[in-house]
Amino acid sequence: IQEGNFLEQVFVYIISVADVQQSDLKRAIDSIPENIKENIMTNYARIKEEGKLEGKLEGKLEGKLEGKLEGKLEGKLEEKIEVVLNAHDNGLGIGMISNITQLTEAEIIQILKENKRI
Repeated sequence: IQEGNFLEQVFVYIISVADVQQSDLKRAIDSIPENIKENIMTNYARIKEEGKLEGKLEGKLEGKLEGKLEGKLEGKLEEKIEVVLNAHDNGLGIGMISNITQLTEAEIIQILKENKRI
C-alpha cells in the first residue's frame, strides 16, 4: 500500500465511524490537499457503486427465492385441490377429505363450489 493511499483510506474510515461535528469535519476537509480530496471522492463513489450492485444482487436473489417459494406453495395448493376433487368424485365425504388434505371443511366446500362439484 502506498503511503498516500493508506492515509486516504484511514481518513475515509475515520470519517465513517467517528462522531464528528459538521464544523470540525469541514475544517478537516478544507485542510486536505485537492488531489487527495479527489481520490477520497473517487473511492467514495466506487464504494457507493459497489454497495448499489450488492443491493441489486441481493434483491434479485431474494426475488428468485420468493418466486420459487411462491411457486412451490401454489403447486401444493393445486395438488390439494386435485385431491379434493378426485376424492369427492370418488364418493368420499367432506369430513374424510378434510382429514386427508388437512384443509378445513369450509375450504373443501369452497373448492367444490368453485369447481362446480356442488
